[in-house]
Formats: sequence, C-alpha cells, structure tokens
Amino acid sequence: MDKLIIPFSLGRRLGSLRLLVLSLSIAVCLVPRTALAARTRIQAGKIFKRVVRMDKVLDKHSLIFIWDCETPQITGTVNKNLETLRKRIRTFPHAKVTSDLGKRLDLDPSNCINAVLFPRWLSIDEAITQKLYQLRVGLSAADVQDWAWQTLSDKANAKIINRSGFNISVFWVHAVTKEPILQTTIAVDEDATMNSFVGHVFLIEAGGRNSTFAVTEESVVFTMGDAPEKDIVTII
Repeated sequence: MDKLIIPFSLGRRLGSLRLLVLSLSIAVCLVPRTALAARTRIQAGKIFKRVVRMDKVLDKHSLIFIWDCETPQITGTVNKNLETLRKRIRTFPHAKVTSDLGKRLDLDPSNCINAVLFPRWLSIDEAITQKLYQLRVGLSAADVQDWAWQTLSDKANAKIINRSGFNISVFWVHAVTKEPILQTTIAVDEDATMNSFVGHVFLIEAGGRNSTFAVTEESVVFTMGDAPEKDIVTII
C-alpha cells in the first residue's frame, strides 16, 4: 500500500494551522463566557448600587416645613411636644413665606400656619418640580402638632395584657391637650393589640388604680399587674 509522504516544511505548516484552529476554538468558547462574566459583574454592581440607593431612601425621613404666623404660634408647649420630631421638622418665621422656596410652593402670605410635607423618596427640589408634596394651610398650632405626629411618627403596635384582677380601661393620652381618650376595655386575663405610633402614651385604669406607659419602640407589650410593682413594659 502506498504511503502518503508529507514534506517536513508542509507538516510544520499543517501543525501550525491545527494549533491556530485549536486556539480559535478555545477563544470562541472562552469569549462568550468572559463576556457573560463581565456582564454579570456589571449587573451585580448596578444592583448593589441600586440597593445602596434604596437603603438611603429607606433611612431618609419625610420632612415637614412649617411657616408660622406673624405672631408665632409654634411656641412653648407645642414646641416642647414636637421636640422628639425636631430633626424632621423645619420651622420658619412668617416673613419667609415670600422667600424663593415659598414662591416655588405657591404659599399664600395671608394664610397661617402653612405646612408642607416632603416625601422620603425624593429630594426637596424633585418633590417641588414634580408637585409631589402635601400642602396644608390655615392650621392651628394644635392641628400642626397632631398632623406632624401622625405623619412623621414611626408606626408601632402596643399589646396590653390584663393581669390586674379587674376589667381595665385603656386611654390614649392626647399629645397636645394631654386629655385621656378612651380606646378600649380589656377583661380580666385578656389582652388587646392596638395600632399606635412611637411616642404615644397610654393610661390604664384598673380597680381605682392608674398606670401609664409610653410606646418607645415599634413593638411594645405592657402587662398590667395586680400591684404597681407588677406592671411590666417589655420591648419586643
């Protein structure tokens, strides 16, 4: 049988060609994977940045800007009651109604008190440009107080357990007037969970004895015992 004899120079060229084909095959296989890995890294980076931005948004509080009357109303007791929200409230004198910010918000100098709520997910400039803010006008100091508390306070829940031996009455203490307002009654050895806000204060009446507790965290349990020393507040 005749043999095919390939000259050495041609064999070397064919070997180089095979090596080139093999290299190209490897490159064809590797490039998409490398590109995919690069795209994955880029997308992961974008997602991470998005999560960071969202985290900042979630950490950011809504803000209320208040323009007072010519004769200031946000004073004394009202100021004191708003103290826990102070970092989230900006108060301006009446003269600032006509400032650049006041003009952009279309504030009417004849109104007082003017109050504006800016949402947490936008900058103030974006909120004004897109008209995504809430304007309240002609408010009394007490109205501002209540609105600020309801709007800016962190939502919470308060569970009240009755171990007093008596039916108990649960009152919410109004943040401004300090008037106790009846919310519910709880039978002996029963409990009730109430929607509330951080900073709210509750008064409990049981068998001629009173006890109070404040909602200091998002979830609080208050147990009314059969003696003052057995009244317990538990943070969950």
